[in-house]
Amino acid sequence: MNIITRNRYLNDLISFKDNGMVKIVTGVRRCGKSSLLQMFRQYLIQLGVRNDHIIEIDFEKYDNKELSSQSIIMEFLKSRIIDSDRYYLFIDEVQELEESMKTLNYIRSSFNVDLYVSGSNSSFFNSEFSTYLAGRYVQIKMYPLNFREYLDFTESDTRSIDDKYNDFIKYGGFPQVVLAREPKQKITLLNDILDSVLKRDVMLRGKMANDVNLLKVTRFIFDNIGNLTSINSIKNTLVSNGATLALSTVEQYIDLLTKAYLIYPAQRFDIKGKEHLKTNGKFYVVDTGLRNALLGYKDFNVGNVLENTVFLELVSRNLDVSVGKIYQKEIDFVTSSFESFVYYQVADLFSNSPREIENFALISDNYPKILVTNETKHSPKNIAGIEILYIIDFLVNINR
Repeated sequence: MNIITRNRYLNDLISFKDNGMVKIVTGVRRCGKSSLLQMFRQYLIQLGVRNDHIIEIDFEKYDNKELSSQSIIMEFLKSRIIDSDRYYLFIDEVQELEESMKTLNYIRSSFNVDLYVSGSNSSFFNSEFSTYLAGRYVQIKMYPLNFREYLDFTESDTRSIDDKYNDFIKYGGFPQVVLAREPKQKITLLNDILDSVLKRDVMLRGKMANDVNLLKVTRFIFDNIGNLTSINSIKNTLVSNGATLALSTVEQYIDLLTKAYLIYPAQRFDIKGKEHLKTNGKFYVVDTGLRNALLGYKDFNVGNVLENTVFLELVSRNLDVSVGKIYQKEIDFVTSSFESFVYYQVADLFSNSPREIENFALISDNYPKILVTNETKHSPKNIAGIEILYIIDFLVNINR
């Protein structure tokens, strides 16, 4: 199968080539990190880099397991790097590497290598990270396909863009899932991805055996995307439904789910005071297809899925995204960059969005205000200085 180029990530790698830093590509398992490194490898070959000066270590492969030892990988590299020319080293699933940050720094300082690694779990960003690699790395945050990439992947599909969007929010943006033709195959792949992440990046990392409670916590978060949530409320709700759970256990589960890039927390932001709040943020799932595969498609909550879709698009644009609070009201998202803000409200139907419009009116500054909606008919382009955007227009126009 031909690899479809994801240019926005590939261009980042190209721009960072030979800059002396470790390039770290992070993201949920199966979002395309390994394929990205292969794309970059092909780019190097086209530049004239010799095959024997490109070294690849994939810790997903059993044959490479012994290389996870710090001493063995250093000896291995000594045997492969035999001249003074520049080598290019690719390491997949770097979290499996012993003392990963320390070892990467040894490699960086010991050999003439340009180093590229991928990780499906942020556990390797631990306390040793700041000691060994601070200021010596660049991170590329990778996600499943956004809608623009989805359209590239389905270019030969003759369906309308609206039909494609409906498929996108239903089955999500994992490349394998998008390329699968049959709904049953898509659902099977989604279940396999979720099972793999939970078992390998959550349970194994957390050294836990009770997958029943983990699944309950995961289901709760998936079912409550877009709702203000506290760890205590999760614990109390599940306990009232018969689960035996300590608050510390729920905290551990959420920490592990976040480190596996399966969920993303969004802090509350006091718009008036311009400061983040510590209580009652929200959670969003990395892919709406995973949510639907776990919870089922019959009770498809369009509003919550729409909000999750907007959140994912904003974070994939490398924006800082928070949940806005103005007095006792809510603004769905506040994005910030260079002390400038953009405010977003999300509504399934424009005709049902008076609350969102009223909440915008409480904000006294003049930063942009955007309402994203599923509704196209009878929706104005602008009302009282608020820009109204149809969801598909928002997703395909990176400037909005």
